[in-house]
Order: sequence, then C-alpha cells, then structure tokens
Amino acid sequence: MRYFLLPILLLLSLCSCDKLKNNSYHEPIIIKTNAPVPFGDSLAVWIESNKEGYNYRLFHPTGLYKGASYNTRASYGSDRGTYIAEAIGDETRTDSLYVDLIPLTAPCSPSTNQLIGDNGISFDLNSAVETTLPNYTIKYQTDTTSLTLRFKKSSRPQENATYISTSSTYNMLEYDVFVTMESNGQLQSLTNQPIYVEVNNGTISISLCNFALRGYSQKIYIDANLQFSE
Repeated sequence: MRYFLLPILLLLSLCSCDKLKNNSYHEPIIIKTNAPVPFGDSLAVWIESNKEGYNYRLFHPTGLYKGASYNTRASYGSDRGTYIAEAIGDETRTDSLYVDLIPLTAPCSPSTNQLIGDNGISFDLNSAVETTLPNYTIKYQTDTTSLTLRFKKSSRPQENATYISTSSTYNMLEYDVFVTMESNGQLQSLTNQPIYVEVNNGTISISLCNFALRGYSQKIYIDANLQFSE
C-alpha cells in the first residue's frame, strides 16, 4: 500500500508546483494614461491589469496612494513624473510609467526683465541674479524692493516646462516654485499658479502672467519676465 501511494503523492506534488508556477505574476502590469496632456487639462492614469487573485494599487509621483486609478480635472506640475503600480497577491509585483505634461506658452508678453503690477508698480529686473545652491534661485533686490523665485530643483532648468507656484518652501515638489516680493510690504505667491519656463539655445526665459501675490493687507497681480543667458 505504501509503495502504491508514492507515485500518487509525487504526482500531487508536481501538480501543486505547476499551480504555484501558473499563479506567479510574469506579465507586466498594464498601466495606461491619456498623457501627454497640456498643463491644466484633465489627466487620467489607471491600471488596466486584472489578474485573478491580485489587488492593485497606484502611487502618484508624490508617493500618495491613489487606488487603482487617478483622475484630475486640472493637471499641475506635481502630476508630472513616475507613477508606480503595485500588484499584491501570491507575490508582490511593481511596474512604473512616466507621465509627462505639455508645457504651456506664456499668455502674456512683458518686456524682457520687466515687472508690472496692477497696483501701478513697475521696475527693471536687469540686475536680477541666478544662484544654484542649495536651490536654483533668482533674486532681484534694491533698498526698497525685492523679488525672489526659489525652485525646488537645485540646477538650472534645461528644457521647456510649466512649473507651479507654492505658498511656502515646506515639502516642495519637483516642479514647485516659491515666489516672494517686497514692495510696500511682504508678499508671497498663492498656490497652483503656472510659471512659464522656456529654454532656447542656452537662454532661459521665465514668465509670470497675472500672477497673484498676497501679503498681510494687500493682494496684487503682476506680469514679469526674466531672461538669463549662459
């Protein structure tokens, strides 16, 4: 009887191994998107895989968990980047997809290195300077006025892109810029405003259009353009 059972046990063992092998996750996780879309347009990223016995999770470039899909009515700088898909079942498998946004063209055309505000202020930005440590920063300063753009990135932008304003330097994301201005009081940028960066033959052009800055007792809108050559 014992010898009769050995072939059966061996056969069951082989079947069990084959079953585990067939359940393993060999094919890539299918991640889809409607990108590239223009900055500010509706963006969708979703996991299309549906392997039995697996649960799926999608992670935004900021690291936040987004279920199995992510939809936003207005894409911002933080939506650009690598999305991570995770399949959890008999084993855990991850795949990724890079999602890009199409840069916007600045809708205003201020004179080069000029700033104009809706409250009547205007000044020449030709003396603005660039620094790259610890962050890429542009600063214009006189005895009475200053304008500072502090990027999250530590290096000068190398390609056309639409960045996004933030209201503080805390937990800045890759395409965030914090803008402050001193002119009859301290002012700082509101969130989710586009900042237009164009790079052409070594010249970088940064434009702010109808850009809101708020202080303790005032709020102004400015148009500004800064250009720097290598």
